[in-house]
Amino acid sequence: MTKREQIDAILSHLELVTDDVRELIKITEDAGEWLTGRGAQVNDDVNYKLRELKDVLVDLSIDIEGMD
Repeated sequence: MTKREQIDAILSHLELVTDDVRELIKITEDAGEWLTGRGAQVNDDVNYKLRELKDVLVDLSIDIEGMD
């Protein structure tokens, strides 16, 4: 596998993970509409952490793209 192929493989997997995290964010946002009390607070915390994770994954993709 060439260097470019390795980079492309890494980026492809990061894109899949990022898409999954985006879907999780949507699910937690939807759940936030009906959760109350402690469940709502935990959901908000999870949603916040997922958004942070998404940002890290996007930054990683940018960094990895620059490895070429």
